[in-house]
Amino acid sequence: MIFSSPLEIKECAISNVQLVHPLRGTPPLDVAAMAERNATIPTGNRIEFRIGINVGDVVVEDGDIFGDRVNVAARLEGLAEPGGICVSALVQRDAAGKLDLAFEDLGEQINP
Repeated sequence: MIFSSPLEIKECAISNVQLVHPLRGTPPLDVAAMAERNATIPTGNRIEFRIGINVGDVVVEDGDIFGDRVNVAARLEGLAEPGGICVSALVQRDAAGKLDLAFEDLGEQINP
């Protein structure tokens, strides 16, 4: 997804942790209900969303997005706990005082 402002990105991600829209035009999934369902399903068969958020310029080409900022967001997604959001330091800084959220600092992450 591409957004016009960092605040719009964060608000979308926060609402998606509570109400996930897997594909545009499909009904939303209730994450609490999903967690309840997952409790009875083997780990390998569970649906667990993770969100990684970074901010910056991207290249849009043929309906796809590219660039370093996209790659960082993908890596952040991998760091997020199931059902969680992981944001870059830039996003955390931009959110300060604008959203009623608490952030847990995971420290500097090194690219393998």
